Amino acid sequence: MACAYRMKLGKNRLYTTSLTSRHPTVTIAHEETSWILNASHIRTSLHSRRSVATLANSPESSPENARPGPSEVVRNLARRYYIVQNPALANQLYSKAVQEFTESAVLAYECGHNEADVDEQLGQLSEDDLRQLKDFDAAECLAMVCLVWITLMLSPQSLKRWATTAAVSECTLTQWRGFVAMIVNGYFERRMAWFPLDRLQLELSAVQGRSLPPELVAERARVVYTTLEQVYPQFAKD
Repeated sequence: MACAYRMKLGKNRLYTTSLTSRHPTVTIAHEETSWILNASHIRTSLHSRRSVATLANSPESSPENARPGPSEVVRNLARRYYIVQNPALANQLYSKAVQEFTESAVLAYECGHNEADVDEQLGQLSEDDLRQLKDFDAAECLAMVCLVWITLMLSPQSLKRWATTAAVSECTLTQWRGFVAMIVNGYFERRMAWFPLDRLQLELSAVQGRSLPPELVAERARVVYTTLEQVYPQFAKD
């Protein structure tokens, strides 16, 4: 009987070549475990790995060329702000709309978002998003979000924030610090459930050099108070 196999014994490998097979078979023996690898399988595996590596390095799949959309947290901020501006269209009470907006802003603060990245992501809203948010003002939305964050920053008890960077820029903080501080101090030190709008108007006029209409001042004060009532409740609710 003719010899059908030719063997070569290595340190931990046994090479077996079949005379009747086009592809040599490599048996790897190590202690009590062994694997049988066919050369054609090895070539197929290597080819697959090269293909994956080529796709990963191609310009189309490069992370630099991919433009991710806004996170769901930022999308929710935009939707909640839109409802604050248009509560009737959403069939919702204004007070409920403000409450849900501040809740979304507090969540974004805790998640580590900051003014710069929210501004960037609001600019990445898709056409479908903007179609649903008719006449959406990204700058005003960002300003309202920053009001919530400054309220949290100036409050005696701060929330845990998963970030090392500041939530708002120094410029924004300078513009709104006095306005928010007046409300926060009155809320905690004098237990004031509201603050005179004329004094808040004077503060904004002195710092920002502009006089906002009373309804806009009231809206921003409402956002600050709603944030305080949500995170640091002091008054019994009816």
